[in-house]
Amino acid sequence: MVELTLDTLDVSEEHWDDNGGRGLPFIAAVAASCGHTPDPSGGKWVWARLKP
Repeated sequence: MVELTLDTLDVSEEHWDDNGGRGLPFIAAVAASCGHTPDPSGGKWVWARLKP
């Protein structure tokens, strides 16, 4: 797996999936911290603390 950073992230339409798709890898590149918590009723809650 390639580590994403703001310098390596290519969000152009033709390379969108080359970055591993959307989701936590993208958020991890722009957030100070992030994660997910399972929801007892199914699914999950995704959270992120953005960098100042």
